[in-house]
Amino acid sequence: MEFEIKNKDSKSKARTGLLKTQHGMIETPAFIGCATKGVVKGMTFPELQKIGTQTIIVNAFHMYLRPGLEIIRRLGGLHKYINWSKPIFTDSGGFQAMSTRFYCKIKENGIEYKNPYDGQRYIITPEKSMEIQHKLGADIIMIFDECPRYGLDYKYYEKSLELTLNWAKICKKLHNSTDQTLIGIIQGGTFLDLRKKSVEKMLEIDFPGYALGGLCVGEPKEVMYKVLDHTVPLLPKDKTIHLMGVGTPQDILEAVERGVDLFDSVFPTKTGGHGGCYTHKGLKRFDNLTGLNETTPIDPDCSCYTCKNYSSSFVTHLFKDNEIVGKRLIIIHNLTFLMNLMKNIRTAINNNEFTEFKEAFLKRYLRENKGSN
Repeated sequence: MEFEIKNKDSKSKARTGLLKTQHGMIETPAFIGCATKGVVKGMTFPELQKIGTQTIIVNAFHMYLRPGLEIIRRLGGLHKYINWSKPIFTDSGGFQAMSTRFYCKIKENGIEYKNPYDGQRYIITPEKSMEIQHKLGADIIMIFDECPRYGLDYKYYEKSLELTLNWAKICKKLHNSTDQTLIGIIQGGTFLDLRKKSVEKMLEIDFPGYALGGLCVGEPKEVMYKVLDHTVPLLPKDKTIHLMGVGTPQDILEAVERGVDLFDSVFPTKTGGHGGCYTHKGLKRFDNLTGLNETTPIDPDCSCYTCKNYSSSFVTHLFKDNEIVGKRLIIIHNLTFLMNLMKNIRTAINNNEFTEFKEAFLKRYLRENKGSN
């Protein structure tokens, strides 16, 4: 992986860059399509490419459970198995420790999970995580970390950070692939001293890029922004900064202003599946029947497939009748909206107009939807 900064905004820390991988280049800032189980929910890969998706992130733990590494290996590796020729990130699976679905137990040597498919218990160690990610063959892989939920006490985050740092050392030692790039993950909850310690220790281990984990997990937005204000300036200016789990327009714009390059989140597809829809006037909902009287598109200022071809009334009708196409139309719109936002952000930075773009976008976006995003 090579990362080159192209332009910097003179009124903020926003920047554009070019991230080069074995399977192509990524223009940053970029939103990474979240293909947890090998597919972005509700989308085909040709559709993703058509709307400007440059890269996806696949969850290595989920792919390990099903279909399994041997099947993926026999069918040519992850890129060929899912039929995606562009860059792929893989997440290690540490985030799944927060899910009650897996009945996790945190241990010194790893995280014990319950397999929801067969009821068997597995322990994923840093060693096992690296083995899985090496065999999958993604371009950019992540260290194995623990991602605690929001609201725990200081001592828990302190102990959790020590686990992540120890596991990071093991992952770095075991990483032997010249075709893959291993990224370090900064943890520490919302405690600024722990975030600082995490950065310092991760820099000692030395990774070619860094991700910020453990944010957007329930903390107030102002708290997340405070953590970013404190943490991002501590990271190397010549390496990628990836904010994990963030996918709303407001949060993306705030993070780009602070110097973040990459984002991933299931929010655009997950909220779309529940009737939540991005518009230039904020988040619109299709979980009631009020939209049946709307003859205009979801967002008159959007040129996505959904908005060019269907009315809000028809989308409401499909969604309320639980038709799969209704959910797909919302997801197509949400992802197109984000990809266009990222493109416009890059253009604004390159023209040294990011601050003005952000202010104008949010003034309109938040006006009618205060507190919804």
